[in-house]
Parts: sequence; structure tokens; C-alpha cells
Amino acid sequence: AIPGVETQRLWGVHNGAGYRIEVPKNWNGSLVLWAHGYRGTGLELTVDDHPLRAFLVAQGYAWAASSYSRNAYDPSQGAKDTHALGQFFNGRFGKPKRTYITGASMGGHVT
Repeated sequence: AIPGVETQRLWGVHNGAGYRIEVPKNWNGSLVLWAHGYRGTGLELTVDDHPLRAFLVAQGYAWAASSYSRNAYDPSQGAKDTHALGQFFNGRFGKPKRTYITGASMGGHVT
């Protein structure tokens, strides 16, 4: 939790990919999807915080991130898993007014 900011936080597995979602109480209707970089080829799947998480949430943005369903240099799979997470978010919270996708390294190729 971010001190002083009330949020709803969800995490779990969707379509074989781990995910994390955070929606502030004062949600402004925008969603930021975070696409992480290359993680090698190991079996452990992990989800990162968006680098600007605290700033985004404090400004009313929701954010979500996926582990992707497998590790590899595969931007196509990352894009599919990120899209699936956006659809999952829509079904849970309603369609955002705006959705932004941002990423680093391989996540840049995913975006």
C-alpha cells in the first residue's frame, strides 16, 4: 500500500500469467499497463511494480502489470498477455476512458 492513498489491489493468475492491479479510490478513469523487460528463460514468473507506481496512483491512475505467461524474448507473447490483462481489468472495473501502455527493454517491443 502507498501511505495515505486508498486503493483496491488485486493479484493472481490470469491465462497462465501472474498479474497485479492497483486502482485508487479517486480513480481518474485512466489505466496504465506496464510491460516488463526480458527476464531470461527460467521458469519463475514475476510481476514488477510500474517504475512510477506511487506517482501514478497518487494522481488517480490505475495500473496493471503481467508476468507474461512464460519467460523468453517473445514480445508477441508479452503483447498478448498484456492485452489479456487489459481485458480482464475491463471486466472487473469497467472500460477505462484511456489506456496507456508503457514498457522498458523488451517491454518497449511489447508496447
